[in-house]
Amino acid sequence: WVNFYPRSLTLKPGEIGKIQMSIASHSKLPKGEYSTIFGIREIPIFQKEKTENSNLSVYTDLKMVLNGYAGNIQPNLNFKNLKVLEKNKKIILQGQVHNIGERRGKFELYIDNNFLGNLRIHSNESLNLDNLNFYCNRELITKKPKYLIINDYITKKQIKKIKI
Repeated sequence: WVNFYPRSLTLKPGEIGKIQMSIASHSKLPKGEYSTIFGIREIPIFQKEKTENSNLSVYTDLKMVLNGYAGNIQPNLNFKNLKVLEKNKKIILQGQVHNIGERRGKFELYIDNNFLGNLRIHSNESLNLDNLNFYCNRELITKKPKYLIINDYITKKQIKKIKI
């Protein structure tokens, strides 16, 4: 569903090149999540004689993941054993989260208006929040925490508001 042209490109030092990418949209494409990787890798060219006195070499190996979705599919987060604890002057989020939706998602987590961090979760993935270090400093929260708020990372729209 993604094509790159040219498939390979050789550049001299300082030279600029372009690669075109086309993404096909098929109305008969089955509902689901699709992804591909676009990679840029520098391939060393070895010479018979070494021209520099340095033993250091740095090479590029860039990978960009492209995601697409067919149909109206969404992530859907389900929380279990959700707890908010106070420990060492920190408000800590514990429990499990499971994405029961049909695609991955990236979210911002807040306790009331206090940012805890970003959550990236794949479809059908379960994560233990205890291991992900979601916390904020207790000094920032003057009242007892009331809500866990989950916002979509891109749109900033509120996805869920859970009373804690």
